[in-house]
Amino acid sequence: MASGGGLGPIQEAPCIPPAEEFRIRESASSYLLQHPQLSPLPPPAAAGRYPFYPQAGKLWEDLFPNNFVDLNPSAPGIMDYRGTAYTYDGHRGLDSDLCTFTEQSVGVPVFAFLDGLVTNAHDGEFDMQTSQSGAPANYVVLRHAGTHDTWYYHLKKNSVAVTVG
Repeated sequence: MASGGGLGPIQEAPCIPPAEEFRIRESASSYLLQHPQLSPLPPPAAAGRYPFYPQAGKLWEDLFPNNFVDLNPSAPGIMDYRGTAYTYDGHRGLDSDLCTFTEQSVGVPVFAFLDGLVTNAHDGEFDMQTSQSGAPANYVVLRHAGTHDTWYYHLKKNSVAVTVG
């Protein structure tokens, strides 16, 4: 994603439209049901913090994390890890913006936090969005141990270099 960087206005709606999220989850679940030998995956070697930031660049210069995990389970309350409101109700991830579309056009690598199985992937969609318009996105979904999934969403067009399975 690219929106000009920095912590901008708090987002009121999910970054992944609910219907799109449902479709992706159903597709990933269907893949796992059709390939039971692939699930469950063995647990990771050690639990704890992720070992690195999954996107190349300098934090707070090239990359601007925003919309952190909502740690307040009561709706409609929100709270990020610092006790502030850089999240939205029910958000279960971390969104990260690039400073400009220039960085995006050059290509900024995105890395998987943990080993996993690709259960869903999509590419070929327009990628220079300046708002959460609900337009389709380019993405990869990885299944890790048990039911732990990682979603890499709003990727650069024609950059998804993995396939399901």
